[in-house]
Amino acid sequence: MAIYHTRIKTYSRAKGHSAIAAAACRGGYLLTDPTSGARHDYRGRAGIIQSRCLALSTPRNSMPAKTRGLRLMLITELGGR
Repeated sequence: MAIYHTRIKTYSRAKGHSAIAAAACRGGYLLTDPTSGARHDYRGRAGIIQSRCLALSTPRNSMPAKTRGLRLMLITELGGR
């Protein structure tokens, strides 16, 4: 029998948190924040056995243009891994 575990945390931009930095750290990815241009490189992080990134699919017109661009960037960046 498979045993699954998930951990969900909230991040606040008002407190200076970055969802891009958190995703890069948790998954061991190289991600670039499109708003600040900061690169978050955690590819050398030890202890990550397997990582998956879930991108929720929504109708194209229901997403703001800024979010569509970020989603496309994440899919492109993570898909090449």
